Amino acid sequence: MTLPILSFFAEWCPNCHFDANTIKKMFSNYNAMGLKTVLIMDYSTIEKSMVFVKKYGLKMPLFFGELDEKNEEKRNRTQFYQFRKLLGDDRGWGTPFHIIIKDGNINRVGIIMGEIKENQILELLTETLCID
Repeated sequence: MTLPILSFFAEWCPNCHFDANTIKKMFSNYNAMGLKTVLIMDYSTIEKSMVFVKKYGLKMPLFFGELDEKNEEKRNRTQFYQFRKLLGDDRGWGTPFHIIIKDGNINRVGIIMGEIKENQILELLTETLCID
């Protein structure tokens, strides 16, 4: 059994810089136990996003989001923005944003809007993967 987490970051977001260290530590410590982290970089160019990824040594699978710039008008038309609004996320840019797929079932999803805490993930790992 695995516990997938999709983490949405933007290279210019101060909270994403804070979260990068937490995500790196969790990926390193718990990947072998079933924690699978995927990073989605959004709202910046690939080049700027890669500087961020390299700065923090993030070695998990990496994808790029719908926008390569911080453009409010375009953001409002993205699927990510519409999804966040459906969930009641009233933050302008919505990063960091984490989607946790529980029990490998896309119908059992947890959402963390904002910074992720290691103890939140440890609880889910213990519950989902039966680790101590």
